[in-house]
Amino acid sequence: MPKKEKTSENNFKMPITVFGWLWSVGALAFMALFLSEEIFAENTLYRAVLVVVVFVLYVIASFFIVRRDFIKPLKKIYKASSEIGGGNFGYRMKLKTNTKVDDIADAINDMAERLNKIHKREENIANMKTEFLTIAAHQMRTPLSGIRWIFNALTDSSGAGAGLNDTQKKLMKRGSNLTEDTIGMVNDLLNAALIEQGEFGYSFKVGSIMDAVQKVVDKENNVSQEKGIDIFFKKPTEEVPNIKFDPEKIEVALRALVDNAIKYSDKGSKIYVTLENKENEVWISVQDEGIGIPEDEVKKLFTKFFRAKNALELDTTGNGLGLYIVKNITDHHNGKVWVQSKEGQGTKFTIAIPKNLDKKIEKTEEGEIQSFLEDL
Repeated sequence: MPKKEKTSENNFKMPITVFGWLWSVGALAFMALFLSEEIFAENTLYRAVLVVVVFVLYVIASFFIVRRDFIKPLKKIYKASSEIGGGNFGYRMKLKTNTKVDDIADAINDMAERLNKIHKREENIANMKTEFLTIAAHQMRTPLSGIRWIFNALTDSSGAGAGLNDTQKKLMKRGSNLTEDTIGMVNDLLNAALIEQGEFGYSFKVGSIMDAVQKVVDKENNVSQEKGIDIFFKKPTEEVPNIKFDPEKIEVALRALVDNAIKYSDKGSKIYVTLENKENEVWISVQDEGIGIPEDEVKKLFTKFFRAKNALELDTTGNGLGLYIVKNITDHHNGKVWVQSKEGQGTKFTIAIPKNLDKKIEKTEEGEIQSFLEDL
């Protein structure tokens, strides 16, 4: 926004206002001297009344001058600063006092205009990046699925892999696992891109959360057994009622947590998946005996593309999107997700889902840290 040029008349408004104030103060001082000499003299009562009237008028005039020239403009400047600071870069001040205060308003509007342009440019870049990720992920899934099918066929001893020796079978199995991992990363990229675009669609229906958890545990057990890790499913003693949720998305979130637990745990360790039936919520937790998370990095875990330092040292193939997707899925169920961890001892992630989908819940961790340490 081009800066307005002040006319010479406008530039003199502030000095005139200041001169008026000085004149008023001088008049008040003169009246004070006049009162000290004459106010108690004989036949000067009318003078005292006149001085009091003048003084009251002076105070009233001063109030309106200060309100017009200072208080109102300052309120508008404060409101503009709050709006712009809150991200409303399209907000503009409308202020005309014919004083130097107008220059401040113009400077704030100029700043807002520049910030608005920067914000729009960043939005365009983010949209292009998300669109690229979506297209790339879609294009990669088809050939990867074909490669996975070939590896699976070659590892089948009763089929195409019947003539392979043990070394060749191990190589084929490793190739199949790497292909699965790559497909998983591509799916994470696609899911993250859909979240950014607001197209990560949800399909809520009433069903058994127990069945969804059991399905994930059964599938992940096949993966964990290859690494020598056992997964145990702790079910609640009482019956868990059916709730309204998106089974597919909850399975995605739970798989991400269990996959991380497998990836960052040593051979021979155990993973516990627990389903708890609370009064108004259902809790699903995944607890491992792995490397844990550094205390100063816990708050960053659910940030897109973030990975803890010790996780990077152990495995460089992750993409840092799994927990970001978990957080999004939990939020869309009006739930909460939190983590309790101690570096070198293990980690416990808990997802809380309300039984009433329309009621948003708050994180309830009281007593859980102590329970987690006791379990360890």
